[in-house]
Order: sequence, then structure tokens, then C-alpha cells
Amino acid sequence: MKQLKSLRWKPRWVSHLGCIKGCLDFSGIDISDAWLFGATGHAFIINMHEVVCPSGPTAWKEAKKRVRKLDSSFEEALKHYEVVAQNFKKISEMFPFPPPGWKVTVSETDEIKDTALRRSAVDCIREAQKAEEMGLDSLRTILTNL
Repeated sequence: MKQLKSLRWKPRWVSHLGCIKGCLDFSGIDISDAWLFGATGHAFIINMHEVVCPSGPTAWKEAKKRVRKLDSSFEEALKHYEVVAQNFKKISEMFPFPPPGWKVTVSETDEIKDTALRRSAVDCIREAQKAEEMGLDSLRTILTNL
């Protein structure tokens, strides 16, 4: 068996994406983690156990009740993260993932070639990024004032 000595797995929360990243790096294909997670669809998948509380932004509503002095900061953070969620929903509607086992045909890849559709998706990503940056600023204000 031939062994590729410089091929290394890259530690990631999603192990098989760490394997893919290692293979891409080994092959000299330079892509960011964001591109890898987005292109494989993992950036848009939420996996959680049915008994586990998803927390995240939904927990802020409860936290807001407990920390009244930061009402406006919580509202601000929620507002920004709702924009993020809306934009990712738009992207998933523009480029729906086929169900498992589905064989993609050439005609179904036309949406990827649609320049206007791609431009709209990029605009959504930029808007989501800007909203997340503002949301992070709101969260920093909350942390500073706790």
C-alpha cells in the first residue's frame, strides 16, 4: 500500500470536512473553511438532538427578561441576527439542496450558471455578514455591561 506521507487531516468540528480540507491542501487547492463549509452545504445544516435546547439567539429572549438594563442591546442583537437568518433562508431557496440519493442532471445545474442568481446569493451573503458584524458589536456591548 502506498502512503502519502505529507497528507494530513485538518482538525475540524465536522471530521470528514477536515479530511476533505487535508486532501485539498495536499493537492495545492487553496480554499477557505467558509468556502468548504458553504460549498458542501454543511454551513446550512443544523444537527441537534431532539432533547437538546438549541439556545443561541432564541435564548436571548429569556436572557433579556433577566437583564432588563440591556433591553436595547438585546433588541439590537436580535434584529441583526434575524437579518442573517433571513438572508441564509433566501440563499437556501435560491439553491435548494437535492434530497439524499437524488442524481443531479445537467439541466439542473443551470441555476449555478445563472449570473444574476449567483449575484443575488453573493449580495445575501454580504448583507448577512454585515448584519452579523453589527450583531457582534451588540453582543460585545452586552458582555461589557454584564
